Amino acid sequence: MNAGLRDDTAPATDGRVTKLPTHVSGLDLIGGGGIPRGRTTLVAGTAGAGKSVLSAQFLVEGIRQAGEHAVLVTFEERPE
Repeated sequence: MNAGLRDDTAPATDGRVTKLPTHVSGLDLIGGGGIPRGRTTLVAGTAGAGKSVLSAQFLVEGIRQAGEHAVLVTFEERPE
């Protein structure tokens, strides 16, 4: 690991799940401070539920507020 960087995937020492703030206020509120740090989070729902908008907002706020880097990869599936 590089000097000066902390391990953001390390579990909390008290056994609780550490959270990664999303900087999306409503999502951080219902997530109890964010999404689980160092874990995969699935965003699922029907067409039009807002998954793409939520994902884009998460990336934009991470860039704006936390100086993070981001990549958005999307897939499209034919109805048939």
